[in-house]
Amino acid sequence: MTSPAGGAAQIASGLPVGTTVVHVVEGRVLRFVLTDTPLFDGSYVAEPLGHYL
Repeated sequence: MTSPAGGAAQIASGLPVGTTVVHVVEGRVLRFVLTDTPLFDGSYVAEPLGHYL
């Protein structure tokens, strides 16, 4: 998922690891699972679901 500026989008969430997050972009439903994999800036990876099918 990308931000309007073209970079990675960041969504604040207090939900636990393993939770599936749904995000709608231009009418498309995108699903991501929250992980405990840290990034360089202290945020965490949200792994896309459905992109590997």
